[in-house]
Amino acid sequence: TGLIRILLYPNPAKNMVYFNVDASLGEGNVVLTDMQGKELSKARFRVGLNSINVGKYASGMYLVRFKTKKGMQTEKLLID
Repeated sequence: TGLIRILLYPNPAKNMVYFNVDASLGEGNVVLTDMQGKELSKARFRVGLNSINVGKYASGMYLVRFKTKKGMQTEKLLID
């Protein structure tokens, strides 16, 4: 597996963060963790527009990990 490219927006985020998954990547999993690696949220995503509600988390830096059959990607997310 290799690196994939999914755009996470808005970043920084307040309540909701969105990402669009290309059909070539297919379905997969997304995991939100704090900077120490503690898993806060895990969900499946589909092709097309997806969202994560981040409004309940404290302000700070987090990691969002995407994984599909094509590969994986980790993005930093700032929650305001």
